Amino acid sequence: MPEEITVARFDGDAFIESQPELVARNQRLVAHMDGLPARIRRDSNLTAFLARQLVHVRGQIEHTIFERVRAAEFVPVEGGHPRGAKSYATQLMNHVGEAKISKDLAGDSPRVDVDLDEEFNPYVNVRAAYAYTVQDLEQSAMAGVPLPRWKGDACADVIGRGVDKIGREGDVKAGLTGFFNNPNVPVLTLGNGEWNGTMNQTLVDAIIADLNSIETTLITQSGDTAAMFGGHKLVLPTLYEGILSTTPRSLAGPSDISIKEWFLKNNRGLITSIERYEALTGATGSQVSAADPPQGICYPLNSQVLFWPQAIAYEEQTPQLQNWEWSVNARARIGGVEFRRPTHCLYTENHD
Repeated sequence: MPEEITVARFDGDAFIESQPELVARNQRLVAHMDGLPARIRRDSNLTAFLARQLVHVRGQIEHTIFERVRAAEFVPVEGGHPRGAKSYATQLMNHVGEAKISKDLAGDSPRVDVDLDEEFNPYVNVRAAYAYTVQDLEQSAMAGVPLPRWKGDACADVIGRGVDKIGREGDVKAGLTGFFNNPNVPVLTLGNGEWNGTMNQTLVDAIIADLNSIETTLITQSGDTAAMFGGHKLVLPTLYEGILSTTPRSLAGPSDISIKEWFLKNNRGLITSIERYEALTGATGSQVSAADPPQGICYPLNSQVLFWPQAIAYEEQTPQLQNWEWSVNARARIGGVEFRRPTHCLYTENHD
């Protein structure tokens, strides 16, 4: 006769009562899980990685790109000015007198002389500073990044942009003018066509007439001496240089030559290049000499005509330590753009 098998039944309540420590442990675990954020998954497919561990950090840091600093590309920079000078003077000499025409040599010849004058202009300091703490150094070392150098580069860039602004428009408080707004440079109001109007052959011809009038005006106001200092640049806001560069000379049929190319090949030889300067696009008010901007500028790239005095290009102090922080002061020392021969230059307006 088979042996009778007795099956024991599990008494849950009795088990719980007999295992108080296990019950308390499980209760603590459940309470802990209920307090976790809802985004934590509690199923059988739990992940063993944190989201931050799965982020790929690219080795290259992308820097914000600002407008190009370009004033020094258009104006000759004159160095060699002494550090201690507060201002600089330019000596201006003029010839005085007129020759006499006579049939013979009787009587006295008229005297001629030279008239010497000086023009004074100040320098200004363009300043900025940066700082880093002991904790910054510790954290940058841990992260493997050159934080102090980054801050120094940012300081140099900010000062460079301040210097560039002085070069473009000077400084009203210091009485300095710049490349865009010298009051002695004549202004030509163009009167032949609206350059950014609906393009047709009549407008193309009008633009070329305006370009020819720029050359003619420079020849006239300089007493036909403008060519002595080399070819002239015509610098325009980006839109208007683009019109010259992309509009065909002839709209009657296929043309592989632009207004710009045609003019530079067929003008009187005074204007030898046409370039764009984006900073002219939005320059208005006291930033320019033109009453009707946007403004163009025609001039020779020659330091005998205009120059930009610079005593100190850029320099930094030795870092100064105070309260666990190093601070670094930096500066540049600069004057305004000076036009020695303003009648050899020309501002243009009424392009639109």
